[in-house]
Amino acid sequence: MEKRDVDIRPGANLYGADLRGADLQGADLRKVTAVIGGGCPNGWEAFAWWQGGNVVVSVGCHTKTLVDARAYWQGKADRREVMAFLDYAETLAKLREGGGAPRDPRRAEEQAAVKAAHALLAKIDGKG
Repeated sequence: MEKRDVDIRPGANLYGADLRGADLQGADLRKVTAVIGGGCPNGWEAFAWWQGGNVVVSVGCHTKTLVDARAYWQGKADRREVMAFLDYAETLAKLREGGGAPRDPRRAEEQAAVKAAHALLAKIDGKG
């Protein structure tokens, strides 16, 4: 598996994320909520999240607001999968009402997992 650096922005929500094999050393997961995983459209790893009232997307090495991303990839025949991801990210962001966590009864379980991740990171950094 190819190793890639992923910049998880403040406000990202890792609910349901499969982090098996992930190297989280040095990751700062504070204030991370509502990350939307997008798979690998056109072979590029894709994520979206809420930041400052905007949906921000990361596709490969590009990180842009949803509006800027649409303008950048619009009309590129070889990026139709990326455009489909932007539609998906926008739809999920609207369902999640502006960056709120998914409305799910397992929310307490999610919060416990995030707390455990923070504790693990503190231990890795030698602060716990």
